[in-house]
Amino acid sequence: MAGMSDMQDKAGRNNVNSVHMSGSPELTEENISKFNDLLKGMRYGTITVIVQDGRIIQMDKTEKHRL
Repeated sequence: MAGMSDMQDKAGRNNVNSVHMSGSPELTEENISKFNDLLKGMRYGTITVIVQDGRIIQMDKTEKHRL
């Protein structure tokens, strides 16, 4: 088990999140259009947006059909 000294740098800051993202994900007209297409006709479900290196690389749609 890691001690507190392993999780903090010399200034006492937490070192847990070591990945730095440069900017926010691109929200282009194409991405918005694709997202809207996934929403059309959907009543229940989820849409998951996958971001890698600050870019939207994938959108997954899981639709539920209630009986």
